[in-house]
Amino acid sequence: MASVDEPALRAAYDGFRRTVSFPDAQRVEAGAVVLHLSPSGDGAILYSDLNEETADAAIRDQIEEARIRQAAMEWVAYSHDTPPDLPQRLEAHGFTATGSETILVLDLDHLYVPADTTGPDVRKVVSPDEVAAIAAIQQQIWGGDAGNIAERLARRLAEAPDSIGLFAAFVDGRLVSTAQITYYPVHSFASLVRSATLPAYRRRGLYTALVAARIAAAQDRGIHYLDTEASALSRPILERFGFRPIAEATTYVWEPS
Repeated sequence: MASVDEPALRAAYDGFRRTVSFPDAQRVEAGAVVLHLSPSGDGAILYSDLNEETADAAIRDQIEEARIRQAAMEWVAYSHDTPPDLPQRLEAHGFTATGSETILVLDLDHLYVPADTTGPDVRKVVSPDEVAAIAAIQQQIWGGDAGNIAERLARRLAEAPDSIGLFAAFVDGRLVSTAQITYYPVHSFASLVRSATLPAYRRRGLYTALVAARIAAAQDRGIHYLDTEASALSRPILERFGFRPIAEATTYVWEPS
């Protein structure tokens, strides 16, 4: 098998984050910055192509627009973004770092572990009761309101079923672990997101099985690349499948005073 060209993976991912749009957000190109606006006005910047001469003005412009909206804004800075001191410039303008993740990308032509779903009982979720159980797990792991989470997932499944795949792992008939794959219109990328397992059922291979199930679903859809964010625990599992780290991503948040 040919080796994975990691610079090519990074270039493909950059093209994805530059052009992607989301079902519940308005995509706005502001010069060399791509902004995604939620219905509430909160903004998220996932892509910028700046240099030492343009960075500060672009940051100030985005802050001013956020002030007008009276809304918060996230700016995700990737380790290969330019200028190299973009994180320091964001902090100088009042952004606060909230956490970092490793971004991994899989070229499905370089899948190392067969994407089968033998082993744990993994199923695609379609019933309202199972959606409610997924929401309860997400609430337990990440917080939030389970009713709102379930409503949002049910609405997405009803209004844009081709944009989402919900999967769950069952132990003795109980839904104990869940994960999602997100698809995008006319895009060769899909994203593995929202993995959560009840603490008592961890280290049983459920996460691995859910990764395999979502890879198989992506293959069925003709997807070429998968991306995901990895923790220290999940990264070794993902790398067994052929995922390769291509960047560190740090989220910076600005909020109106």
